[in-house]
Amino acid sequence: MIDGKNADELFTNLVRRIEALDHLTTAPIIRDVAVVQLKRALPDPLRRIELFDLVDQAVSQIVDRSTPEHKLVLATSTTWADTFGSNVRGYRADSDTLLHLLANGVFHDDGTHDHVWQRAVERLVRLRDTTPGTYNEYLEKLRHLPALLATWTIGVAAVLSHREELLATALHRPEWAVPRSGHSRQGPAWYLNPNRVLSTDGMHDMHPAGNGGKLLYPQSNWVKDTLRDPFRLVESPWTPTTTSSPIPGRESSSSTPPGATTTTASPPLSRRNSQTSGRSAALAPSEANLSVPRRP
Repeated sequence: MIDGKNADELFTNLVRRIEALDHLTTAPIIRDVAVVQLKRALPDPLRRIELFDLVDQAVSQIVDRSTPEHKLVLATSTTWADTFGSNVRGYRADSDTLLHLLANGVFHDDGTHDHVWQRAVERLVRLRDTTPGTYNEYLEKLRHLPALLATWTIGVAAVLSHREELLATALHRPEWAVPRSGHSRQGPAWYLNPNRVLSTDGMHDMHPAGNGGKLLYPQSNWVKDTLRDPFRLVESPWTPTTTSSPIPGRESSSSTPPGATTTTASPPLSRRNSQTSGRSAALAPSEANLSVPRRP
């Protein structure tokens, strides 16, 4: 017999404790399940903490897998290319759930949860707040790749949902500088520029041109290609069209004969028929216009 408590108090507290224990033992959720949960929580003020936890858990998984033990920051000259490619693919795989949450969350949000999307980037930017004792410059810079991918995803989703003010925020905050460098703090449009995060030589090896040549801008081409999947529930599939010249950024060292036609990926039509503003294009990182579908 338990004194001092009626049945309502006893069992209500018991249920709360069981629910708390359940949250502690919950395994990482599947990406598509997380997206469904996010969409259900977005319009419900009572589920704001659930939404926060979904995004925060996805970020924590990236942070936990971004240590030098999981992503090497030092390699010999003979293993550097393999290590670089492995790290790029690893960071992209680790970020997959978060990128899908950001693409769908930002697109369907009305601005209520902008602080949640921005906090995700802030946490990822801090991955480079500490410097390893010994490291390769290009492998160490890759630690900002998840932040780069998250920022681009937020920016594209913001443009598609007619919220260019969020794009401007994403490209200006948070400010960051290399620790103990003495340099002034810059916005993400500077330090998360693909050309600063991704080595050109490394990207040539893992993202070559289809005709056997080398892309002039392999970084932005890879970012554009790898971010298509997170937007598959937001934008319809891209369809090929025939043009008289290659898209900017897809030129390779093998020139196209005069008058020849090339098949390129034509941007999809947004369900909202969004029009990219000149202001947004001016604020975007290097060749960000390649990742943002243009409207007719």
